[in-house]
Amino acid sequence: MGRSRRSNSMLVGAIAVAACLGIGAGGSAALLYDGTLMPEELTSPSTEDPQVPVVRADFEDARQVSVRLAMVDGVAVMGNRAGVVTGSKCVPGMLVSSGESVTELDGLPLVGLATTKPLWRDLVVGDRGADVAALSTELARLGLLGSTGDRVTRDTVKAFSAMMEALGMASPNAYRDLIARDLTVWLPAVEIEVGECSVSTGMSVLAGDTLWVSASHAESARVVSPPSDVLPGDRIVRVGAVTVASRRDGVIANPGALSVPEVMAQAQALPEGGYEFTAVFALARPVEVFVVPPSAVRGLEGDYGCVDSEGREIAVRVVGSELGQTFLRLDEANPSLISVRSKADQSKRCVPG
Repeated sequence: MGRSRRSNSMLVGAIAVAACLGIGAGGSAALLYDGTLMPEELTSPSTEDPQVPVVRADFEDARQVSVRLAMVDGVAVMGNRAGVVTGSKCVPGMLVSSGESVTELDGLPLVGLATTKPLWRDLVVGDRGADVAALSTELARLGLLGSTGDRVTRDTVKAFSAMMEALGMASPNAYRDLIARDLTVWLPAVEIEVGECSVSTGMSVLAGDTLWVSASHAESARVVSPPSDVLPGDRIVRVGAVTVASRRDGVIANPGALSVPEVMAQAQALPEGGYEFTAVFALARPVEVFVVPPSAVRGLEGDYGCVDSEGREIAVRVVGSELGQTFLRLDEANPSLISVRSKADQSKRCVPG
């Protein structure tokens, strides 16, 4: 007990002497004690930069772009006979499919047919030609004919007659052995949206009169000047809640999906025709990235640089940044990244892998 008190008295005396000599408290502590016994707040800060954990995230490489939409005017659908309109189902916006009837003349349904070549004559058994081949192909697509060819057969006539009966025609004798051109109207596609109705019940029409007009539709869509530095992979174009597939070069697979009211409401008409609007151009399948502080990357040359991770130099590619965060991708030789030095030594060279 006495020895302890004497030691403490000697320590107090030493500190007092040091104070009298003008030596700072920190200096006197360094002389008297091993550093491990010093209070934490009096120790010198470490010069070793700590490793910080790396966060993984999904990255869609989203870019804001302009999209240009080319439109095609509606096509007039014309009848091939004169008569009185005794029935019409036409409503703007409705979809009309090949094999359906929209207009009835003199009690006879007029069937729409999407043939590659419009019918230009009445057909009977034995007739041959490209128009016959186009008709038989369409009847087969509709499930009404088992075989195709460029010659009218009894089966061809029966298939046409069965289609007309299904549409409500009673198959009068005049049409039993005949494929009558005036009972058909030509459609440019197997399904068409009606844009405008040109006749109504009670009207008299002549052969060649327009019965209805298809809606204008999108012919093509593409990203204007797509960015060249995007990550590889299939992409999408997104406008609000509308998303469509796109190639990396900005060509959009289904332009019709963009000609919807919610997209067209924000589109601007172009003087040369068509429309343009702003959209997001992003990866269809987001990729995994590693999120680090910007200061962790060194030796940047273009998009490529290095990070220091647990004593190793790892080559990385910077693919984006946001709100003080940098997004990295690694090469195949370095599939994972756990932690990085938060402040890289920018004087060190980097040899990207």
